Amino acid sequence: MGNIFKSVNYTVRRDIAVLIALITLIFFPVFTYIFNSDGGNLKFKDITGNMYYMLTMEGYIFLVLIILLITCRIIGSDMSDKTINFEILYGQKMINIYAARVICAFLWSVLLVTILYAYPVVMFSVVNGFGEGIKEKDMVVRYMLSLFPSLRIVSFLILFTCALRNAGKAIALGYVLVEGAVILGSILQEFDVKSTYIFGIMNELAVFNAAESLKKTAPFTIIVSIVMTLIYLIIGYYIFSKKEGE
Repeated sequence: MGNIFKSVNYTVRRDIAVLIALITLIFFPVFTYIFNSDGGNLKFKDITGNMYYMLTMEGYIFLVLIILLITCRIIGSDMSDKTINFEILYGQKMINIYAARVICAFLWSVLLVTILYAYPVVMFSVVNGFGEGIKEKDMVVRYMLSLFPSLRIVSFLILFTCALRNAGKAIALGYVLVEGAVILGSILQEFDVKSTYIFGIMNELAVFNAAESLKKTAPFTIIVSIVMTLIYLIIGYYIFSKKEGE
């Protein structure tokens, strides 16, 4: 499995779409400042770590779209060019082929992207101070807790891409699903229907929302995310092994 992982990771590092997505994420603080500068009234030197966190909290949908692109490219690209068929012919076990791609997707789509999304908070805190608002410890816990619904989202996208067997189709339809989940979740909330744990992205937004109590949100977020992640991965492997084994 190690060789498969190295091969997939090598391909991802040279994927232009993935590189553009990550570069965009690196410059996300600049875009955030431009869109929230209020005609120049908000100065760059006035943005504290706490203020940046609050400015980007609702912008998490952008991060999900980056995760969508990277995950679908990692899982779906090799399905389109028949690379997986060659791995099977060389005697690799189906479970190893699947597991290597899942691990790679988790590392790139969850860990790396979350770090890139969080680094500006550290940068602004060092340069302009942390500021008033949410406490540092509370913010760190929220970023760490966000990894759980992120894993759930990625696992669903893995299943989704395995079913479609095409990265392009998965990205296009996945975008529709992501936007649809946000819209439907918002509508349900208008009717006082708790949609926090129905959709992974709504759970993620609740985690980042400073108004939500961590004591209430954390246990359900961890349990629901782990259960749904396992379900998605098991179903995803079943689809993957059936379709690629044919």
